[in-house]
Amino acid sequence: MMPFARDRQGRCPRRRMPWGLGQSGVAAIELAIALPAYLALLFGIMDMGWLVYKQVTLDRATLIAARCGAVRQANCLNANTIKTYAIGLSEDIKTTAQSFTVTNPPCGVKIEANLTHDFFFANGGLGSITLRSSACMVRTDISP
Repeated sequence: MMPFARDRQGRCPRRRMPWGLGQSGVAAIELAIALPAYLALLFGIMDMGWLVYKQVTLDRATLIAARCGAVRQANCLNANTIKTYAIGLSEDIKTTAQSFTVTNPPCGVKIEANLTHDFFFANGGLGSITLRSSACMVRTDISP
């Protein structure tokens, strides 16, 4: 029989590997080699998405809280109420009062925020990064 000759049903016969080795289990070995790389890519994308979400939420919270303090709304009359308002806007990323700093420069209201993001996938290998945001708004009740 020739090496690539077909049998009566038109199929090629299975070739035996030298020294009696077969091909069974090759897919499992390939999966064991490739799966960690695929999972690292998948969880890395998820972690970066969570990082971007935290940054956007922090930016939005500081901007809206600075505006609230600048227009002197009833719930944003002093630094503590502005911080509380900003925490309420960013409650899904678990901010605290220590995350926000409210100052009153001569022209308006300035809010700065710092939040630490720990990378959950790398298990400490990548460590953490500090997200920063700042917003400054001109007060509306001050006449030039």
